Amino acid sequence: MYDVAVVGLGATGTSLLSQLQDEIYNIRTAQPRIAVFNPPASFAKGKAFGDADAIHKVNTPPGLMSVTATEPELFGHWLHSTFNSRERWPSRLRYSDFIRQTYRDVKQAGILKIDEFHHSVVSIRKQGASFSLCDDSGNSIFARNVVMCLGHYLKAPFRRSPESLVLFRIIRSSISLLLRRCSSPVAVSRPLMRFAMRLAKVR
Repeated sequence: MYDVAVVGLGATGTSLLSQLQDEIYNIRTAQPRIAVFNPPASFAKGKAFGDADAIHKVNTPPGLMSVTATEPELFGHWLHSTFNSRERWPSRLRYSDFIRQTYRDVKQAGILKIDEFHHSVVSIRKQGASFSLCDDSGNSIFARNVVMCLGHYLKAPFRRSPESLVLFRIIRSSISLLLRRCSSPVAVSRPLMRFAMRLAKVR
């Protein structure tokens, strides 16, 4: 049984893991088990950034593109330390590299116990107090919480039916809050703090 299943590991999914790691560290709770699902081609880099051409630029300054409320200038600092760059509009591929490095750092830190599934989730079903998830390779897991980090999809990949009711819980930290910091970092971290506290209670 996993504590959390994250469906989609692009910029939003990686931001979620980074901030959840901060909250778990702060409250010193037991290491939560987390399953992450994403196809290998866009794993930990996101389609909007990893599939871009070199000429494509981000439309937000680096100082507003951090993945964590505790280090709001992290992307800008990473650009300078890695590439000696202070570009105001870096390429989308640079941001994809940053997302990939952030995920590697989160996993290596070991505060979250992360299992990777390099496949697409095809079904989510509510079963009692938990959820069952199946991917397109036949893997099946159970999780107490499911977070959908799908980015922008023109069409929902899940079909609702009486036999297969898709349910999910979303932490109300949208991509605009996580990546563009339209409100204060404290407002972003409060839902994650409550979520982390809930994880601590069920463990």
